[in-house]
Amino acid sequence: MAWIELHQSVFRHGKTRRAAGLLRISRITLVGHLTSLWCWALDALPPSGGPVAAADIALGAEWPGDPDRLLRALLAAGYIEQRRRDGLYYLHDWDRYAGRLHQRRILARERKRRERVKTKLNVTRDAASPSRTYQHNQHNQHNQHNQPPTIGRSVRKKKGRSP
Repeated sequence: MAWIELHQSVFRHGKTRRAAGLLRISRITLVGHLTSLWCWALDALPPSGGPVAAADIALGAEWPGDPDRLLRALLAAGYIEQRRRDGLYYLHDWDRYAGRLHQRRILARERKRRERVKTKLNVTRDAASPSRTYQHNQHNQHNQHNQPPTIGRSVRKKKGRSP
């Protein structure tokens, strides 16, 4: 499960005051929409924070109004930036805030991939060794004949008593 870092200053930050004023909503409501946007972005956006369209920003922020109005307010406040080289919209400094999480996810994927390859090699190696498989099966068959099947805990009967 991923998480985001939310600073206590976001509620009174100049960007928050400006965007909330432009949207004519309370700061606490705006912070709720921003938090929703940031949580959505962890899974939906690349580490660069975009490009992202107005409709996607509204979707991620759970914004009930006009997506372009939200985009303009977040852009004017500085929560969204328009890059000069491509003219597309990005979450401001997203790579700085979510970059570590994306890096950890990449490392975890690689580690799991290596584990799957290693497990596959071990299974293949075990399957190629008939003597090991034969011994394993003999051991299991021996135990199955000497052990009664049990479900849950085993119950011992004491001599001389009936249930």
